[in-house]
Amino acid sequence: MKDRGHDTRYVRLQKNFCFACGLNNRDGMRLKFVFDEARNRFVCRFRLTKRYTGPPGHAHGGIIATIL
Repeated sequence: MKDRGHDTRYVRLQKNFCFACGLNNRDGMRLKFVFDEARNRFVCRFRLTKRYTGPPGHAHGGIIATIL
């Protein structure tokens, strides 16, 4: 029986410019997600800086949408 899946040992990964999680986007949020096995879900902990401010005392709506 032949193995399933693809051999990815020699695949060159493209840069990730995603605004939320891309490490290659210097202006992005660079969120990091980890899988919580006990709760069977992904978790991301972050703290928003003034850079992501919208209305006084609140996060910008676009940032809220990005997080969700």
